[in-house]
Amino acid sequence: MIRIQNNKIQNFEIEHMDILRRVGAECTLLLKKDGTLPLKEATTVALYGSGARNTIKGGTGSGDVNVRHFVNIEEGLEKAGFTIVSKNWLDQYDALKADRYQEFTEQIRSEAKELGLNPVMYGMGKAMPEPEYKFSLEHDADIAVYVLSRNSGEGSDRSQVSGDIDLSQTEIRDILELNRKFGQFVLVLNVGGMVNLSPVANVKNILLLSQLGMVTGEVLADLLLGNSYPSGKLAMTWAPIEDYASTEGFGDLDDTYYREGIYVGYRYFDSYQKVPTYPFGFGLSYTDFAGSVK
Repeated sequence: MIRIQNNKIQNFEIEHMDILRRVGAECTLLLKKDGTLPLKEATTVALYGSGARNTIKGGTGSGDVNVRHFVNIEEGLEKAGFTIVSKNWLDQYDALKADRYQEFTEQIRSEAKELGLNPVMYGMGKAMPEPEYKFSLEHDADIAVYVLSRNSGEGSDRSQVSGDIDLSQTEIRDILELNRKFGQFVLVLNVGGMVNLSPVANVKNILLLSQLGMVTGEVLADLLLGNSYPSGKLAMTWAPIEDYASTEGFGDLDDTYYREGIYVGYRYFDSYQKVPTYPFGFGLSYTDFAGSVK
């Protein structure tokens, strides 16, 4: 193993990133597909969404790590030869995100002061909901990719509100418009947990990329071009949040009561005839399989 010298990336780090890039792709899966992927070659792409530049490599707190460099999705696609035609949209979103984040942090400080709490501890795990906006989607490209991101971490549960578990009205509007406008469109989920996809259920392709560390952008590029194969399976059941047995009271700072007994996971959904959006173990890939009994 070669030691780090002069703040330069050493051989063992490159080896580790190569392993992560290969294994990370095997953890991804398709929730929906229409045969668009994989692409035959790198081409022009209209790239949108909160995770295009602000890609999340891990959660907050101990769910994240400090790295020398992180390949976001924009960089990963460009390194693979894609030409991104929506730079003006990405610039507009960056400016809006910075303004909203400043407002969000000031709100956290204010709330902590009122409660008499340390603002760092009070803000731990809290993630800013996605803002509403209206930017033009008028870009010509061979394919459109919308990257929907959600951040979360220790110390704070997620909420069924717009821009968190629920999609914002802006996200719903833009995803549906891109799905209608482009013959080839992929919704990429850069998330660490479930989001409510009911309003965009008719989208052609949905790829659960998850949050794959410092090579997340390169992993997506590999998947789009067929250099890697999405072969993961869901590690949780995706269903409307109100259908879960343990939702009430979860995340209470003082007391959380688990009243569901044995009715968790498949036992609950099967016993109460609740049909999940995507069941535990679900996952599509580029290959279609069929079985028959003779």
